[in-house]
Amino acid sequence: EQLYIERSARLREMREASQQDGEGSAEAMLKMLRSEVHKGRSALVRVQKESDEKLMRLREIDAALSDPPVTKGDIDGMEGEIGQMQGEIQAIEQKI
Repeated sequence: EQLYIERSARLREMREASQQDGEGSAEAMLKMLRSEVHKGRSALVRVQKESDEKLMRLREIDAALSDPPVTKGDIDGMEGEIGQMQGEIQAIEQKI
């Protein structure tokens, strides 16, 4: 819908410019074309930035997915180590 509105406004401007006489018409068209080029370049920069951000996010996700999966056994083992270390800490604290 917004694209339709923009294109309609552009068409109206072009028709108005073409109805003017002489050099004013050419200058108006040149001004409109420069404006379009500026909008196009801005859109290109924005799209490239978004593309780079999405590519970086995709690489992060790919790296996360390529890491070896953590199993329940791994978690249980780590919890056991934590419990053992907490016991050692308590033993050291009692000595102090």
